[in-house]
Parts: sequence; structure tokens; C-alpha cells
Amino acid sequence: DVIVVNAQPYERRSRTTLHYCKLQCMLSQQQGATRCASFVYDLLQQVCDLFSHTGDAAPSWLLDFHSRDYFEPNFGEGCDLKKRLPPETTNS
Repeated sequence: DVIVVNAQPYERRSRTTLHYCKLQCMLSQQQGATRCASFVYDLLQQVCDLFSHTGDAAPSWLLDFHSRDYFEPNFGEGCDLKKRLPPETTNS
């Protein structure tokens, strides 16, 4: 139950799921011009805010807030996209 204060997300997605929010953050590490360093998901409103910095990087800070969760990708073994996403197919 945390939000990022005094910062603007580089991207906001509405009517989305937590799973999709996590996926967008991970994909930005491989494909995006801006890399996701953290994100906040609003469970009640189903809104995903992606940030290019961690929530406690000055001048922003983290604040307790009901119904919102803060995440930072750690890209551990279980988050390896190459292992989780289906292989790309090519038409020959």
C-alpha cells in the first residue's frame, strides 16, 4: 500500500491488470526507449503507472496509500522474459 510522491510516471495504462503492468515494465527493459525502474498499480481503479526511476530517488519519495502497490523489477530467475514468453515465430 504505497505510492510514489513528487514524480510523474513516463507511462500510464488504464483498465489494466497487475499482470499486464508487470509485463509492460519487464518488456521496457528489452524494447523500450525508457526503461522501467518501478511501477505503482492501483487495484481499485486498475491503473498502472510506470516510472523510469525508483520511488525513493530524490526528489520523489514513497508514501503509504490504500489500494496501491509499489514494485521494482529484480529480474531474478523467475522473471527472465526469455524463459517466460513464447518463442517468436518467423514466416519462411
